[in-house]
Amino acid sequence: YADGKIISCVGLENFVEIRRDDMPPIIVFDNHNHALYFWCEAIQRGIIDPGFELLHIDEHSDLWDNEYEISDFSNLDEIWHFTNFSCNVGNYIVPAQKAGIVGKMIRIENEFQIDENMDFIPSENSVLNLDLDIFSPEMAHIPPLKTINLIKNLLKRVKYVTICTSPYFIEQ
Repeated sequence: YADGKIISCVGLENFVEIRRDDMPPIIVFDNHNHALYFWCEAIQRGIIDPGFELLHIDEHSDLWDNEYEISDFSNLDEIWHFTNFSCNVGNYIVPAQKAGIVGKMIRIENEFQIDENMDFIPSENSVLNLDLDIFSPEMAHIPPLKTINLIKNLLKRVKYVTICTSPYFIEQ
């Protein structure tokens, strides 16, 4: 929604799950609020535990207030509905924190934070939450290889990965 008009962007036709023996499970989807559903699903599957450490690499904080709260994150039908109708790409993390889904959060959205976390060792119960808009033209001042090296480091050390293709911010 911009300048009083609804903006429609085409995203992925299907969400993708990547499973390889040498990497944590990876889920790829379009709009970033979908991460919330996949975190809850991963908790249900026993991949991660509630209160996980979130490593959030994104051009945006996604920490806007949300008037709605999650009452039961073990109910995937409720979480699906909440994800699609009670939050958006900018306000899905705060309800997850309030519900105890997300514990400690580390935001990485600029070059200083990338440098600061280059050798970071996440907790054993951690999720890498990547929004590809970190590579948008507005972020061209950050050397892409630097961001890629950070992602490679974290990818080897986390238990679960959510990747957003960000159709509102990145040409699909």
